[in-house]
Amino acid sequence: MLNPDGVINGNYRCSVSGHDLNRQWLNPDRGLHPTIHSIKQVLRGTKSTRDVSIYCDIHGHSRKCNMFMYGCSSKTPSLRLKERVFPYLLHNDSLMFSYDDCNFKVQRCKESAARVVVWREFSVPNSYTLEMSLGGGDFGEDPLVKPPMHFTIEDYIDMGRLFCEGILDLYDPGRVRLEAALNELEQLHPEVKRQQQQDEDEGEKPP
Repeated sequence: MLNPDGVINGNYRCSVSGHDLNRQWLNPDRGLHPTIHSIKQVLRGTKSTRDVSIYCDIHGHSRKCNMFMYGCSSKTPSLRLKERVFPYLLHNDSLMFSYDDCNFKVQRCKESAARVVVWREFSVPNSYTLEMSLGGGDFGEDPLVKPPMHFTIEDYIDMGRLFCEGILDLYDPGRVRLEAALNELEQLHPEVKRQQQQDEDEGEKPP
């Protein structure tokens, strides 16, 4: 937990210093934001010896339903679907997780958030925020699939298990589920494939 002092005093977003810690990642103050300052040091030290495969912070969301992710989107078309494949794997494995509710845009007001700073500063393409709605899930528009309800402790444990299994699928040498998910994403986002093909065609043109 990166906000223990805030949470123990009844906050879920701000620390006792009155700062939203998920907006302090660009230049955290060692005194005011010690946990953010420290975790960036850990990331920096880890990156000096090996790659960081995935970063994810976990939040409660106060407005939207379901479990979903915020991610980042590269300007390079060939990377965009790869940055979305992990959330899509979770979507395929759980009715609690909604890919449709995921968002991969980087807004200016979010540039100091953890997922964006880790993505840019530490070059971690799989950098996310996993949001779990404080209002529970509506599981899409069909109430017959599963009626709307609040999440239980068992639901959170189950998502933790699926999250770990998703990492295994993401880095499985056989790439079976990974390739299947990428193929499905190409169908969902044909504009990305078109842009990638356009860039490749332009790269082949003689100067």
